[in-house]
Amino acid sequence: MDINEIYQRTIMDYAVRLKNKPLLNGQDTYQISLENPTCGDKLILSVQIKSGLVHVIAYQADGCVIFKAATAIMEKVCLKHSVTEINHLENQFSQMMMQQEIDNPKALGDAIALQAIVKLPVRIKCAMLPWKAMYQVLNEGEVDGR
Repeated sequence: MDINEIYQRTIMDYAVRLKNKPLLNGQDTYQISLENPTCGDKLILSVQIKSGLVHVIAYQADGCVIFKAATAIMEKVCLKHSVTEINHLENQFSQMMMQQEIDNPKALGDAIALQAIVKLPVRIKCAMLPWKAMYQVLNEGEVDGR
């Protein structure tokens, strides 16, 4: 089995496991809604921060397999990290998707499987959408409960 087959299996496993989670509200909760009109991917992402860490991630996600896998992977990679750490991870993921060298591929965990998507340029936006949403919700998002 070659590396591309492993990446394909990883992407499919995450896409199948994606389960929408009730959106959050209340103190220290941020929410954003984004979509990719090219593919039809839609995401409502809500995040709760406690003690400086992303404590809970919830979302309503509907779209293609790549988008669903990227959303589930992003949740796993970002949970229990600080805003600063997540901003760095998002930057690393973006660089990887632009075929640039990244300083710590292991930090991206299973998100590294999505690097195979660069061979399908029209699908890069599908993989980027959840990461873009996470960055925006943490840095520009609306706060509930304040």
